[in-house]
Amino acid sequence: MDSVDSLSSQHQEILGALQGRIEPVAASPPYRLALLVVAGAMLVLPLLYLALVGALGFGVYRHAVHNLDLFQAYPARIALFFYGAPLLVGVILLFFMVKPIFAPQVGFGAPLPLRRQDQPLLFAYVEKVCRAVGSPLPSEIRVNCQVNAWAGFRRGLRSLFGGDTTLTVGLPLAANMTLRQFSGVLAHEFGHFSQQAGMRMSYVIRSVNGWFTRVVYQRDQWDEALEHWSNEAGGWASLILFLARFFVWLTRKLLWLLMFAGHLLSCVLLRQMEFDADRHQARLAGSSTFTATMLRLRVLIPACQTALASLQESWNQGWLADDFARLVGLAAAGGDPGCERQLAVPEATSWLDTHPSDQDRIASARREGAQGLPEASEGIGDLPATVLFSDFEELSRLVTKRFYRDSLLLNLEVLELRPWVDGEPDEQPLPSYGGTLAAGAGT
Repeated sequence: MDSVDSLSSQHQEILGALQGRIEPVAASPPYRLALLVVAGAMLVLPLLYLALVGALGFGVYRHAVHNLDLFQAYPARIALFFYGAPLLVGVILLFFMVKPIFAPQVGFGAPLPLRRQDQPLLFAYVEKVCRAVGSPLPSEIRVNCQVNAWAGFRRGLRSLFGGDTTLTVGLPLAANMTLRQFSGVLAHEFGHFSQQAGMRMSYVIRSVNGWFTRVVYQRDQWDEALEHWSNEAGGWASLILFLARFFVWLTRKLLWLLMFAGHLLSCVLLRQMEFDADRHQARLAGSSTFTATMLRLRVLIPACQTALASLQESWNQGWLADDFARLVGLAAAGGDPGCERQLAVPEATSWLDTHPSDQDRIASARREGAQGLPEASEGIGDLPATVLFSDFEELSRLVTKRFYRDSLLLNLEVLELRPWVDGEPDEQPLPSYGGTLAAGAGT
């Protein structure tokens, strides 16, 4: 059952409800040129860092080769200090400057790729939204437990100049949105797809910004080891290691400056990309639906944090909810009556924000005055977005297990997964598991 013709009559009706194509959202030539210039500038920043690494390496080499005459000019112990201390500090600093170049990205568990034969309606509907938006089709559709969705290149840099793209969808979105709201979210992501040059340039920009952020703030066992050695060593060794730590700190400050420069260069253009993607969303789903979706996200995002806090309580008893998307929905039940009032309060977009404020995005979508694409079948858009999935509950339970195992790093062999009853942990007495629910716990 991988063809549209093999779908049930109800599924055919859902597919037929989405009619027509939106008016294309065109990016202006000056904007495209600015994207190209900024992406080029972003590539220069890592090159500056590499040049600094090369200069330090050359300096260490020059000192090691050309300052051996110190042993002839000074007593052995003094010469050893003035020759060995800069050499050791330089080698340690060089190691800590080279190490970030190869620093891996700390992940939150790989999303689960879906197969067309398992989810025929979802794939067919995604393709129809792509045609409506004028976007290339994704090579892969993946799901996870985040309250988010995003478009990207499936194999990173290797897919940059091909059509190998991927769509990742958080199941809590599908579980807690109407079909029309969810369709708008898809249109937003495919809006990024449709701006192929912009998407490639933004990938470069975001990748460089992300790399700088990781190397500035991410620590590993080597950083801990250097701190430990400097505290435990005595005498001259302690002084040398503290000097090394100081220069490592100074290097990270330099990286922070490069990171800030990259962020400053890119944030305006990244915000414009979000506005353009929002216009795709509004033109497909309607400006009023766009506003409703933003309000829904204002409820779902904190509800996700509430759900994680609820898991802490049950985890201490030795069990976890077996369906995280449903748990988010229970936490969001009733909504937040203050959301509309919050959106009425002016919230300025900072010049350092990569995304516009919700108020600015809603105002932009309202200026579109879009009615959205017409529905051939009345009421289809009000169906839950889960209708697109085959056996959504089973899929959500599978993805929930991956989330616990790969993101929270929990040992599922010692934890029981069970349905969450009425939004509250089961009152049955269970042995205490103890500890704090966080990444790394339970391993």
